[in-house]
Amino acid sequence: MQSDIEKIEASIVRYQALRRHSDPAFAQQLAVLKRWQHQRMEKTYAALLSASGTQSLVHYFLEDIYGGIDLSEVIKSLSRSLKIAGKLFSDLSLIRIALEFNTLNAEIDEALTEALLHTQHINQINAENYADAMRAAGLLERHLRSIALVGEFAEGLDETVHNALVYGAFVVAKLPAKLGGLGKLYQLLEKGFEVIRALPSAEQTIGKIVAYEKEIHLPIGDGQPLSLKPM
Repeated sequence: MQSDIEKIEASIVRYQALRRHSDPAFAQQLAVLKRWQHQRMEKTYAALLSASGTQSLVHYFLEDIYGGIDLSEVIKSLSRSLKIAGKLFSDLSLIRIALEFNTLNAEIDEALTEALLHTQHINQINAENYADAMRAAGLLERHLRSIALVGEFAEGLDETVHNALVYGAFVVAKLPAKLGGLGKLYQLLEKGFEVIRALPSAEQTIGKIVAYEKEIHLPIGDGQPLSLKPM
C-alpha cells in the first residue's frame, strides 16, 4: 500500500504530465472550458456567493480548489519538497486529498476539452454537449469521485481546526514550509482553515454543495443534460 508521500508524489507526477503544460494551443482551449465551468458554478451557487455568511467559504472552494492549485514551487524541487513535507507534517492526508483532487479534476478537464473543443470543434459549450462529452469519454464516475474528494477535504479541514495538537503543529510549520518550497500549498491550507474557523457550519455548507453536485451530475448517466438549476 502506498504511503501518503508516495500518493502525493504520484499525483504531482501525473499533473506534470498533462498536455496543458506542453501545448499552448490546447491550453487555450482548456481555458474556454474552465471559464464555462466557473460561470456555471457561479450561477448554481449565486445565493451562497451573495450571502455574507457563506461568501468567503464558497469563493475559496470555487477559486482556490476548483480553480487549480499552484504547484510551481513544489515541482521545481519535488524530492526535496516532499522530504520536508514528511518532516513538517505528521498528518499529510489534507495535502494528499487536495493534490489527488487537483490532478483528477485536471485530467477530467483535459479529456472534456479533447472531446468538446479539440475533436468535435464545438464553438459554444452548453449543458447538452457537456453531458454528451462526459458520457462519450466515460468520465462520470471519475467526476463523481472528484466531487467526493471536495467533501473529504472540507471534512479534513474541519477536523484539523478542532484538533489543537495538529493545528498547532501546522501553525509552527509556516516558515519552514515556505523555505522548503511548500509556501503555496501552505497558503492553500491556511486560507481553508481561516474560512472554516470563521463559519461554524462550514463543513455542512460544503456538504450541501457536494450533495448538490452529485444530484445534478448523476442524471448524465441516464442520457440527460447537466442540470443548470440554481441550488
